[in-house]
Amino acid sequence: MASKAGKYSSYLVLGDIFCFIIGLYLSLVIRYGAVPEWELLELHILPFSLIFALWVLVFYIAGLYEIRNQVFREKLTRLLVSAQLVNSALAILVFYLVPDFLITPKTNLFIDLLTTLVLLFSWRTFFVRRVSSLSRERAYIVGEGKVVDELREALAGNPHFGLQVSDKLEEGVSVVILDLTDPQVSTITSSLYPLFFSQVRFLDLQNVYEEVFGRVPLALL
Repeated sequence: MASKAGKYSSYLVLGDIFCFIIGLYLSLVIRYGAVPEWELLELHILPFSLIFALWVLVFYIAGLYEIRNQVFREKLTRLLVSAQLVNSALAILVFYLVPDFLITPKTNLFIDLLTTLVLLFSWRTFFVRRVSSLSRERAYIVGEGKVVDELREALAGNPHFGLQVSDKLEEGVSVVILDLTDPQVSTITSSLYPLFFSQVRFLDLQNVYEEVFGRVPLALL
């Protein structure tokens, strides 16, 4: 599950960089009303390459590369808008501190920020829908209680995590999630032995819960 989340994060980074580039190009088209000449593009390549690198860092700090933050549209919109406000301040600072860039694109920068924001939101909406449509691994949770119920509900309602919880341990289950604090685990250990030598993966409930919700379940502390 962690490897899949890492892969999805990589896709988000690459998609964001693509949005940054397209957003800059479209902002120049909108600003000048024509396809920009190479000389104009060349003036923008170096400064905006630095700016884009800073923007990716801001997005990372804001949690925009965590898969769980892509699901809720209101939260995603809030994060993107907040990050773009920070990005605008950074971009202005870069042009202020490095006058050798030979451009002070105030209007271009404003258009670029708005255009990029629209592209980013569209890209991430598409990403969530695409990931949610992919097939999911069947998982079985060993344990009971509120934490297990919360995790079942979250995985059922958020297919982008790639796991579909099964009600019983049966053929086709490729992931077993263990609540190591639950006494029930020790009582069925013998039935799990054959799975240790198969392709079934065993995950700790606490780790899965933390990856899904972004916090440690208090009941397991």
